[in-house]
Amino acid sequence: MTTKTGWLVKEGAIVKSWNRRWFTLRNGYLTYSQTEATKTLGVIDLRKAGKIIILDYKEKRNCIHLETAERTFYLLAETLEDTDDWIEALRFSRAHFNPSIPVEGENPNFYRPWLKI
Repeated sequence: MTTKTGWLVKEGAIVKSWNRRWFTLRNGYLTYSQTEATKTLGVIDLRKAGKIIILDYKEKRNCIHLETAERTFYLLAETLEDTDDWIEALRFSRAHFNPSIPVEGENPNFYRPWLKI
């Protein structure tokens, strides 16, 4: 099963500041904490995730937009290549546990919404 770890910058739920967090993707769940060694601050159940796309958000380019029933998450990777890797891993994990994809508005083979196929 897909396992991916790394640093992403996440927009806060209440206070809309951006904070660097350590993310772990495993078995359909994306967890995050302040560092690799600290306790988990949050869990995102990808089995219930909707759209996972790249977009520009609040003057930040190439954000990962991840929708759940409870909340929409905005995440930033350090590079565009890292963003692509995260999108691919998140979508693959979601598809493994929720075969009802692709989700409307996502092109499963292309991650740049501003480019036309």
